[in-house]
Amino acid sequence: MNAATHGSRRTGSWACGTVAIFVLVGCGGGIPSASSAGSVSPTATTAPAPEKGRVPASTEEACVTLATGSRADRIAAFEYLPKRTDAIIDEAKRTKADLGPEGLRRLPTDTRRAVEQVTTRYWAPPYRPNQYPYLCITENSNPLPRIAMAEREVKRARVFADEYLAEKKVEEDAAAARKKKAEEARVAAAAAKDFCEKDVVKCKEICAKNAGAYECFVIGLMYEVGDKRIGIAVPDYKKALSTYWAGCEASNPYMCVAKDSLNKQANTCSEFESCKLFCEAGAGVACNNAGQMYLDGNGVPRSTSLAATFFVKACDAKEIDGCQRMAIAHFKGWGVPKSDVAALGYLKKACALGAGVSCNDHKLLCSKTPGCVPLAP
Repeated sequence: MNAATHGSRRTGSWACGTVAIFVLVGCGGGIPSASSAGSVSPTATTAPAPEKGRVPASTEEACVTLATGSRADRIAAFEYLPKRTDAIIDEAKRTKADLGPEGLRRLPTDTRRAVEQVTTRYWAPPYRPNQYPYLCITENSNPLPRIAMAEREVKRARVFADEYLAEKKVEEDAAAARKKKAEEARVAAAAAKDFCEKDVVKCKEICAKNAGAYECFVIGLMYEVGDKRIGIAVPDYKKALSTYWAGCEASNPYMCVAKDSLNKQANTCSEFESCKLFCEAGAGVACNNAGQMYLDGNGVPRSTSLAATFFVKACDAKEIDGCQRMAIAHFKGWGVPKSDVAALGYLKKACALGAGVSCNDHKLLCSKTPGCVPLAP
C-alpha cells in the first residue's frame, strides 16, 4: 500500500513541526510518499476541461456565431437556439390563447401568420437536431426573427451541425456502452456472491484459475472483513489487497474500486487495531498513525519505544514521515538509543524518498559527525 497523501497528524513529542533537529521544521513539507512495494494506488490523470463558449445574448448573435464563430462559441450557440425557440413558441402560444380566434383575426396579417406558423405541429418539441442551423435561414416557417444569411454561411453552419451531432452521437453511444457494462458487472458480482455463499471451496478454485473472476471479488471481501469460511477470524488486508490488485490487473472494474477503497481506508485509519492490521499489510501511513497513537496514548498506553517500532515499519514502507521521526528519535534518544549515525541513516532514507529538508539536515549533521560521508549531490 502507498499513501497518496500523508495520514492524520496528531500533536505529540515527535509531531511534525514541533521539534527541530538542525533545520528540520516539518515532516516532509507536504511531499507525497514514494510508492512502496506492492503499491496499488493508481496515478490519477485529469483531462483538461473543455473550453466553454460564450453564450449568445440574442438570436441574431447566435445565428451569426453559428456560421462564423469559434468552435466553442458555435457549440454554445447551437445549444442556445433551441432554448430560444422554446421561449418564442411559448410566447406565441400564450398570445394565441389570450387573444382567442377573434383577437387573432384583428392582428396585422404578418403577425397573425407568424403566430400560426410558430404554433403549428412542425415546430412542436422535440425538434429534429439537424433543424437548429436552419432556424437562422430566412423562411416563412422560421419561428426566430428573420435573419438573412449568405449561402456560404448557411453551408458552414450545416457542416458544423453535422460534425457536432456526429460527435454527440459517439459520446452518447460510449455512455450507453459504459452503462451497459456496469449493469453486466453488477449482475455478475451478485451472481458470484450467491454462488460463493453456497460453495466457498469451489469459489476459491474458480478464483485460483482466473484472477479477474467475480468470485475473486467475493473472496477479497471475505479477506477484508475476516470471514471464518476462508479460515480467518480477523481481517487480512494484505491478502485482500493482493486479491483486488490481481483482479484489477485482469480488468475487473469491481476489483479496481475495492482496491482503491481499501487503500483509502489504510491512509485514514483512526482505530489502533485497524491501523495495526493495515500496517502489517504494508501501509506506511497506517504504521505512522499507529506509532502516533502510542505517543499520544490514544487507545493504547503511552510508549515511545513501541511508537518507534511502528515508525520503523513506516519508513520501511517508504513513508517519509516514518523515516524523519526515526531520525528525530535517534538524535534525541527517544524510545531508542541516542545515535547520530542512526539518525543520519534515516535522514538519508527520507532524502532518497524526496524530502529535500532531510537532505539539508543530513548535510548539517554529517558535517558535525566524524567519519560521515556526505550524500552525493
